[in-house]
Amino acid sequence: MSRKTTVFSEQKYFLFLFAFYLTAVLAPIVLVHKIIIVFGLTTSACLYVYPLTYTCCDIMAEVYGYKTARTAVWLGVFSTLLFTTVISLIVKLPSPVSWPHQAAYVLVLGGLYNIAIGSLAGTLLGSFANIYIISRWKVLLRGRLFWLRSICSSMIGEAIFTTTSVLIVWTGKLPWNKELMLALTLFLSKVIYSTLMAGPATIIVGLLKKSEGMDEYDLSLDYNPFKLPV
Repeated sequence: MSRKTTVFSEQKYFLFLFAFYLTAVLAPIVLVHKIIIVFGLTTSACLYVYPLTYTCCDIMAEVYGYKTARTAVWLGVFSTLLFTTVISLIVKLPSPVSWPHQAAYVLVLGGLYNIAIGSLAGTLLGSFANIYIISRWKVLLRGRLFWLRSICSSMIGEAIFTTTSVLIVWTGKLPWNKELMLALTLFLSKVIYSTLMAGPATIIVGLLKKSEGMDEYDLSLDYNPFKLPV
């Protein structure tokens, strides 16, 4: 009996890349309340993890194609919903009076579901814009200048994500001028981070193309983000 295979089973390194992507999707959810100082800038620790999702998506779309990256994005969305739902429900279960850490768990993990829902629209819009742009520009530029395509597509995706998520999460909680400053600070930080990652991503893309023996071009492809393999 023949068995249908997918990129998940055919390629040697895709699952490792996807695992890294999924980690970059889920880790920021629990790091959002962790405040750190880097070069004098006070910000949330998640800012230094989440932009890696765009780098991973760029690599997946460049090597394995838009369809594979699209599936990875949706799996990340479903994993986020499942992860936050499970954590939000379990953390609220009653604990023994003698256990002193319930308040700490509720403080850090109690609001994960609201955070995830608030940023979900931004994640979907930003990620799909990112992989669509890098896929289309790859065809137009005949595979050249991945580093530039990665920076530009990530900038557009991150602009969409930041604008959408900040509007959803912070509207009504901050004055408009502070909300705008927050969005601008987050966006610029992500752009700098993604630019720094473009070099390593280009090296990884070259190694993967050679090792996997593939370099997917999305010609005559249906870019419908809701069309998933069954």
